[in-house]
Amino acid sequence: MPTMPEVLAKGPILINLDTVLANPNKRAALKVALGNTAVDLATIARQHEIAKTDEEEQHLRDDWFGAGDAGGKWWPQAQQRKPVAQIVRSALLAAIQRSEESGGLPIDCYWVCDPGHGEHDHNSAAQTPEPEEEFVEVTTSWNERQVTFIIFTPHPPTRYDAHPDSVVENILITKVENGSVITEPVFRHP
Repeated sequence: MPTMPEVLAKGPILINLDTVLANPNKRAALKVALGNTAVDLATIARQHEIAKTDEEEQHLRDDWFGAGDAGGKWWPQAQQRKPVAQIVRSALLAAIQRSEESGGLPIDCYWVCDPGHGEHDHNSAAQTPEPEEEFVEVTTSWNERQVTFIIFTPHPPTRYDAHPDSVVENILITKVENGSVITEPVFRHP
């Protein structure tokens, strides 16, 4: 079973975010809340039913965003550069603005882990792979049907990867493994 998420994921928190963003009234309320930087993102996520459980809110606070948006435990190098909360807050506001400017297009949210920012062999077996610098960024793209919001991060810490309750995503990955091209499902945490 591949580790979560292998390439692209839409876990429960992003599913909930999609639902909030799909409702014009909830989207407008979220936009106002995001504009108030005195309230941290984990709190906003809970208040707007993006994080529906104590566990989800705590995960956002501890791992992703930290208290007061100071930076969570994951991706410490990226957090030092600019806390992930500031990046995600700004990106959400930009996605909502793009949706509004485009007549209320739906916003589809995803998370991509290790988008080629991990260790690379630099095409030489003689060299020791060097880790690339950690960073987190968000892209917002659009067409006539939707706005797509994608958070790019390094992989989460190993302790988070192995999860006994992983479930199949509605995403398939096609890749080369042991010299063969295979297609398999991506797993995420429930």
